Amino acid sequence: MPSSKQINIVFFGTPELSIKTLKELISAHFNIVAVVTQPASAKQRSNKLIPSPMAKFADSLHIKIFTQAKIDDYLIDNLTTLKPNLFVVVAYGNILPKKLLALPEFGTINLHPSLLPKYRGPSPVQTALLEGETQTGVSIMLLDEKIDHGPILSQITLPISNSDNALTLNQRLFDQGAILLTNTLLEYLKNTKTALPQNHSQATFTKLIKKQAGLIDWSKPAELINRQIKAYQPWPGAYSFSQNKIYKFFSSNIIEGCDLKPGEVYIKKPDVLVVGTGNKNLQILELQMAGGKRLDSKTFLQGLRDNKLFFTTHPEA
Repeated sequence: MPSSKQINIVFFGTPELSIKTLKELISAHFNIVAVVTQPASAKQRSNKLIPSPMAKFADSLHIKIFTQAKIDDYLIDNLTTLKPNLFVVVAYGNILPKKLLALPEFGTINLHPSLLPKYRGPSPVQTALLEGETQTGVSIMLLDEKIDHGPILSQITLPISNSDNALTLNQRLFDQGAILLTNTLLEYLKNTKTALPQNHSQATFTKLIKKQAGLIDWSKPAELINRQIKAYQPWPGAYSFSQNKIYKFFSSNIIEGCDLKPGEVYIKKPDVLVVGTGNKNLQILELQMAGGKRLDSKTFLQGLRDNKLFFTTHPEA
């Protein structure tokens, strides 16, 4: 089998989370012939186009970049001329069609942040947190034309801590996954790693997250709302309304006591802010009012002019 220096890799990735894997592949002396990433997106206030984190990183290393919203014949033709031996996909944001997957002789390797076949699809980390899982993991797999369906080369299991949210858990999974993918690839190219088919009868599927998913229904148990707050960071964020203003919540604790109705707020300065739910209560530790800064509860309460908060699922007239 060829050495890593002889392997031409096209890397597909978009967010900051995918950069660690590309760094590991470069450190292992793989030849990165191109990066494919999502197009620049408009910044909300200025409408200025901002390249993806991966595009910025690849540009800093003078790697050839393709910014594609859609995989078309133009991209496939250009990648064909690069004579890739292997594709690596890490949080790219598009499904690779069969025609593209057929190009590299050693196939396409993907990093997926779950213990496949559990939690296939676009939101495995968020779903693990919503379901109250105590552990998750990373799967390194060979892609086929179906979503997260291909055979698995390697897996690692990682614990989920009480302090984890989607931001911290994603970071840990992709950091560990970057190392696992690179080591797995080196073994795979030496013919010492065998891909094993998934047990498709045990597959579970996750959904694409929409902004509405972050809206808190305070009639639900505190445990579920607490998971929601963790799962939807940084996007779409867990949020609610009070007095026609939107509030986002970043961290909380489940507590007993305080006989409160769902959405009713109990305040005891300097730092106690508790919201009633359908079962038990939620002490809010960090929050943000629209137009304001993210604050801990003590700082937020210092600036609160009245104690008339009552959280609902809709803006109040």
